[in-house]
Amino acid sequence: MKAGAVFPGARKVEIVTLDEPEISSPTQIKLRILEVGVCGTDREICRFHHGTAPEGSEFLVLGHESLAEVIETGREARRFQPGDLVVPTVRLACGSGACRACRAGRPDLCYTDGFRERGIKQAHGFMTNFVVDEEEFLNPVPRELREVAVLV
Repeated sequence: MKAGAVFPGARKVEIVTLDEPEISSPTQIKLRILEVGVCGTDREICRFHHGTAPEGSEFLVLGHESLAEVIETGREARRFQPGDLVVPTVRLACGSGACRACRAGRPDLCYTDGFRERGIKQAHGFMTNFVVDEEEFLNPVPRELREVAVLV
């Protein structure tokens, strides 16, 4: 599958080929990406003002504003069924036991600055065909909001 990616070290933006992701834990969900927004942050990343690839990768898959459809669920996933619409969470917890915000499930208020952000900082984004993510990082979208949900 194809993905839009930035190579911060080489200062280039390219289409890369990735293997299609597979569910690897019982609480993961496989998503088909339907829409990806492009905003000023993406422009800044493509101009190399910021944007950090995940550890061990020379590139960062772009895309932090997205709308996706559930296509497969892990055996312990309970909140979603195939066909459901979701908006994935961008900011992921820092993992520090000392961070009250992340421990409380509020990584947007992280105290340590050790968070990762999909498509921005140390975590691949959603500008690709398919993504696998943990159920807890997905937000349900009512069908009647389909046309505007990528803006959430």
